[in-house]
Amino acid sequence: MDKVNDTIAFRNPDRVVVLTADQPLYALALQIQLRWPDKYGEDKIVMLFGGLHIEMAALNSIETFLQAS
Repeated sequence: MDKVNDTIAFRNPDRVVVLTADQPLYALALQIQLRWPDKYGEDKIVMLFGGLHIEMAALNSIETFLQAS
């Protein structure tokens, strides 16, 4: 998180960093954000689920829609 934050700050100092991660790393990153909010708070780094979890949620939604029809 430090390396990405430093790289983005060097190139675009007024931008908020957006990171994507799968579930285990996402949970770890959120724990880090809660532990050190002044350095890694949500106003400085935004965490999102990775593509795999977004795809799984979309497929589950499609399955629910098809079962209901």
